[in-house]
Amino acid sequence: CSSDLDFVADASHQLRTPLSGLRLHLEDALATASSEDEREGLRACLRETDRLAGIVDELLELSRAGEGPVEAATTSPSAAVARAAARFTARARAAGCEIRTGAGEGTPVVCHASDLDRILDILLENAIAYAPGAPIDLDADGPRIRVSDHGPGLAAGEEQTAFERFHRGRAGRAGPPGTGLGLAIARDLARRWGGDVTMQDTPGGGASAVVRLRDAQRS
Repeated sequence: CSSDLDFVADASHQLRTPLSGLRLHLEDALATASSEDEREGLRACLRETDRLAGIVDELLELSRAGEGPVEAATTSPSAAVARAAARFTARARAAGCEIRTGAGEGTPVVCHASDLDRILDILLENAIAYAPGAPIDLDADGPRIRVSDHGPGLAAGEEQTAFERFHRGRAGRAGPPGTGLGLAIARDLARRWGGDVTMQDTPGGGASAVVRLRDAQRS
């Protein structure tokens, strides 16, 4: 509800300053540490501080994604796919992944371009993180965009639980660290515009995230 989102936003703002201060103190301590054991302990503290800062940032983003009605906006799924592929080509290549974009055509959808970009960023970050070394398929088809990886796939029931806040599924627990908030943010952003994000198995192995938005020509 609105009061819960307001509380999350306020708390996130308030936590940013002390976390920044804590990081500065840890960096100063690391610079003057006298032993490797001490330095390694301080590096571990810095990693945890950064992880907490990431959670705070995503909680703030989650509160914004759940804000009330927005002004009408339309964008092109095909253009969003092209932008996303360009943004992530280098990162994917570094992880041994190839982003393969489909030849489909997306019809204009009801969504702000920046929100759709953020949704695709989250889905591509997940695909690269949880399926390194495997190709990623990214395509638009009408008012739908699909991001498919070829990694470990979904455990039974994860089609829904993957969107729970702070959820870390089978692939997440075995893979890189994360906040468990990305998919919740992606879904809330899509639903803000009357759309949705769902998860399903990729034929042949892996997981697919499907973004469905309202067709602007039929709204």
